Amino acid sequence: MPCNISDFKLSAVCIELLDVNLHINVQDTFGSIVEDANISINCNGNIETGVTDEEGNYYGIVIPSVICSITITKDCLDTYTGKFILLDETEINDVSANFPMKVVNGSNVPVAGADVQITSGTDVQTGVTDSNGIFKGINPNDFQNTIQIQKSGFTTYAATIPSFIKVQSELTGYIVVPVITLT
Repeated sequence: MPCNISDFKLSAVCIELLDVNLHINVQDTFGSIVEDANISINCNGNIETGVTDEEGNYYGIVIPSVICSITITKDCLDTYTGKFILLDETEINDVSANFPMKVVNGSNVPVAGADVQITSGTDVQTGVTDSNGIFKGINPNDFQNTIQIQKSGFTTYAATIPSFIKVQSELTGYIVVPVITLT
């Protein structure tokens, strides 16, 4: 069936770890399940591909502490690309940090001292990345989040993330963290 609606976008991607498996849930901008979306995950040259099931779910395997790239495509929907890393919770070491991220350069080297600002509704949170490039963000609201990251010598990164993107882990002791690349 051809698509007649051009404004659908892949904008909700939920990544969580179940035992040793990665769980990805794909939705469109309206929160509807996206069945048969093509998934490609590359973890340090280990490439895994597949499609989402009738519930919009895909299950795979990731390598802890390795930056992985993900691409999700579906006819008539915008392509989603991103990066993530599976980290031991002790690397975050802050139970209130429900919106952590790792900032790296183009060679995947952590960027320490980058200024990070998260705007969620009327709440604005600022801070800097630590020596491992980790920002321990807190997202108190269910609004669309705007992220801005700046560091001298790099192009400013800015992105808007809808509130229904959730990155979680159910494997005890690990967390899936989005990776932002500064160029």
